[in-house]
Amino acid sequence: MSFLYLAGLESNLITQSGASLTSSSADANFPVTNLQGDYVWKPFRFNAAGTNDSITVDLGSAQSVGFSSIHYHNVDSGVTALQLRRSTDNFASSNILVGTFTVAEPSMYLNFASVSTGYWGLSFVGTNANPIIVGKWVLGVESSLTEEQLSSWSIGYEQAQVSPRPGVPINLADQQRRSLDMSFIAKSDAAVDEVVTMLRDSKYGAEPLVIVPDSNESSVYYGRVPSTHSIQRTSGGQENSARSLYRYSLRLEEDPLPVVVN
Repeated sequence: MSFLYLAGLESNLITQSGASLTSSSADANFPVTNLQGDYVWKPFRFNAAGTNDSITVDLGSAQSVGFSSIHYHNVDSGVTALQLRRSTDNFASSNILVGTFTVAEPSMYLNFASVSTGYWGLSFVGTNANPIIVGKWVLGVESSLTEEQLSSWSIGYEQAQVSPRPGVPINLADQQRRSLDMSFIAKSDAAVDEVVTMLRDSKYGAEPLVIVPDSNESSVYYGRVPSTHSIQRTSGGQENSARSLYRYSLRLEEDPLPVVVN
């Protein structure tokens, strides 16, 4: 088991300056450049229920990638495979399969041996019943905690609610969204510093975090840490300070997930 994360916009290569996205088609109201924002409620959508749709990104230079995730989508059983692919020549002749996602709602991820190249793509093999929607595509290198600090976690669900958002030319209804409550126990200052680094890289919740609480499982979360958190130190006494432990908890709240209704 490993606790994996990507913290902040800089960790997602797709959102970095110099990255250029293209797609096999696009709804004019939901362009592929929406994937370069940091919120999932302003998604990308293909302009029709096409066959073998694709999204590609030119990162501008070769970049190491070992993790990819997709958040908020409507991929159904008509898509027989959702593939992550890479290329050395912007898919002119080089088109290499990196891995195939196990489709899950509302999010899914792939973790693989890091490889460096400048061109990456998503291939939706088959035909979806409706135009495919993607709220967020993450591409980067994951970090992990060196100690198995995560002692427990629980998943909460918030009720759906309608909430129109400025600048988005559709009606939106927030799906039931998840929260992830995590309890940690750290045995060293260095272990605590790793979590502080994770929070700092996410601008202490102002920018998104991608978290996989257990790499042996399929769950992945994209959201923010909404409030300040304290770290409690418990001491083993003056005679045995090496037994000191640090206990703390974090809550990740997923961004509202839009449903296109017109």
